[in-house]
Amino acid sequence: MNTFRKLVEKRIDNNLIETEILEQIILKSGGVLREAIRIMNQCCSECLVLIRMEPEQTNIKINKDILDTALRELRNDMARPLSNNEYKLLTTIYHKFNPDDESDQDQFLDLLHNVYILEYINDNLWYDLHPIVIYLLNRKGYLLES
Repeated sequence: MNTFRKLVEKRIDNNLIETEILEQIILKSGGVLREAIRIMNQCCSECLVLIRMEPEQTNIKINKDILDTALRELRNDMARPLSNNEYKLLTTIYHKFNPDDESDQDQFLDLLHNVYILEYINDNLWYDLHPIVIYLLNRKGYLLES
């Protein structure tokens, strides 16, 4: 968290973002720097929209509302290309931290390269899902307990 915080603070003034919101951005990135930057970029885009709508307003900060709007945009972007088969594969990875079999290899690699699936290596190689994807699975009902 501290490493990410320092990196973000080099790119954006502390006075332009609420502390707890920065922590949420880091958590929503899944530990992937590129994703943290993408979320921050979307938040900055939302701030620019507000500035254009109300140019006299000078105290705009990245707050919960701006983060929520940015995450909604990113969720919609991530949800558009997903098929039912991909949702099923993502659900399997959520529960097992690995794909079931090799038959889904191309689909798996596509989701991995597009950061729907995150790869982690410590003592073992394992996979998890981008936090935004977990939200999508919950929303679609794939993670409901039976």
